[in-house]
Amino acid sequence: MFYADSSPWVYSRASEVVEKMVQDVAVAKTPIRAAKFLGLASIVCLWAGSAWGQQATTPLPAFDAASVRPFVLPAGGWAWGKPNVSPQSLRMPGAPLRYIILTAYGLDDFQLTGLPDWAAHEFFTISAVTDAPTPPDQMLLMLRRMLAERFQLQVEESEKDQPVWAIVAAPGGPKLKPRADDEKCPRGISGDDMKAAGAPPNSSSGFNGCTMADLVKAFNRPGTATELGRPVIDNTGLTGRYHMLVWTETDPDETYAGPGRRYSYVEPFREAVEKELGLKLVEDRKKLRHINVVRVARPDPN
Repeated sequence: MFYADSSPWVYSRASEVVEKMVQDVAVAKTPIRAAKFLGLASIVCLWAGSAWGQQATTPLPAFDAASVRPFVLPAGGWAWGKPNVSPQSLRMPGAPLRYIILTAYGLDDFQLTGLPDWAAHEFFTISAVTDAPTPPDQMLLMLRRMLAERFQLQVEESEKDQPVWAIVAAPGGPKLKPRADDEKCPRGISGDDMKAAGAPPNSSSGFNGCTMADLVKAFNRPGTATELGRPVIDNTGLTGRYHMLVWTETDPDETYAGPGRRYSYVEPFREAVEKELGLKLVEDRKKLRHINVVRVARPDPN
């Protein structure tokens, strides 16, 4: 897949100038207009190349201002999450490049191959704005274009027919309590959440989400996916928002005297999901989308 690039000078300004552009969209109008003009010139050249058999591609939409900054992990640890998206801005604070790509393309971890090791261990903060209100799906297309321009990302897309686990209703049906449309989806699990859900004292937090898409991503996170041996998809047909807290029961190893905790038993996540949410996994096959990275590079300074 080929992406038409805007002129690189748009992103070569000092980082503090770009950050100011992100904070004040009006300041960004002059250089961004030039960027769009130069991007149009690239598109014209691409169209001209089609006369020699090169197929023209529709350019992806672009942010009106964007900043990419390296992020240094704090000593106390760091957990990244979903991007903060508003009608005119997108921000991803401190996320590894691999996760940024997964977000832009709507992928689970198993669907992305070809990245170098550094893409999973080097973190970046993305800040971007648009002049006008923009739907979230268009924001993600803009994020793809930014990845192509700033990280020189080029990918190949394909589909593969493969074995999967499918989430379906367990005997007795789903045990899901509806969540109000204006109720925020949780980003973690607190001790109070566990107590309110009736989790036993020796339980370990496993998952807290509000949609089936959230649960699918929890199943497909690297550790759980390795245990299952194949990716997980959703075949429930459930499209609503729900309270979906899952805990796993554990038995502490009483003979262990070292630092931290060690367990003699940890309940498998799939069993906990069936017990607490009334959803189970069954074997199936499906053609799934895959993306292979053919080129990527660290970004130049803003």
